[in-house]
Parts: sequence; structure tokens; C-alpha cells
Amino acid sequence: MPDITLSFWRVGLISLLAASVLWLVGQASSALADSTFFALALGVLFLVGFALSVIQGMLYKIVSFLVWFHLQGKLPPGKAPNMKDIVSDAAARRHLRTHIASLPLCLAAALWHSWIYVAGCALLVGGALLLANLIRAWNVYLRALAKATPAPA
Repeated sequence: MPDITLSFWRVGLISLLAASVLWLVGQASSALADSTFFALALGVLFLVGFALSVIQGMLYKIVSFLVWFHLQGKLPPGKAPNMKDIVSDAAARRHLRTHIASLPLCLAAALWHSWIYVAGCALLVGGALLLANLIRAWNVYLRALAKATPAPA
């Protein structure tokens, strides 16, 4: 069954592999290792490609689980929303696609510094989508809690 978290992890692991290969090539070529692109590209592949991908993918699982877990104790049995309903796959997939699009833009910015504004905007859009998805998860929690709490008399 396809899972968005696994897709974020795949992007992260492919980026880590690419960073490792680039580092090895840099060890063999002093001209590449001395270039500004080399250090920036390694940073982009490791930080944006690997670390950010993995963290964002885990956030979707962790937040969904925490919302579900906290509602389990406050709602009647079987009334807590499904974890897939807390953050929809479609919303997380939009974020994943934006994040994937930002990676080559960040690498382009490492090579051509004028691209930094485009790459920054792509990362900003990805961050905004993540924020919107986390706010939706919070709203699912609040709505489910409001349904379970009786209105004051």
C-alpha cells in the first residue's frame, strides 16, 4: 500500500546516496572539491534532500498518531478518526511534490546563485503546505473533541 511517509523517506535516502556519491567524486577530483558548488551541493543534498525529507515524512506519521492517540482516551471506543483521515494523503502528496520540485531548484541555486530566490520560494511553499496540513490535523482534533464534549447546560 503506498504511503506518503515512505515516499518522503525514499526521497531522503536517494538524496543521501547522491550526496555520498558526490562526496566520493569530490575526493577523487580536487578541482570539484575546491569549487563552491561542491560544498553547497553536498549541503543541499544532505540537509534539504535527506534531513528535511525524513523529518517532514516522520512529522506526518507522528502528528497523525498523536492526534489519534489523544482522542482515543477522550472519545468513546471506535469514535476516534482514522489516522489517514487526520492528514489526507492528497494533501501530504501535494507537499511531497512541492518538496521534490524544490530539490533541483536548490541544486541549481548552488550552481547559479541567482536561482536562490526561486529555490527559496519553492521551499517556502513547501513549508506553507506542511503548516497547512499540521493546522488541519489540529482542527480535526478540536472538531472531534468538540463532538465528544457535551455542551454546558
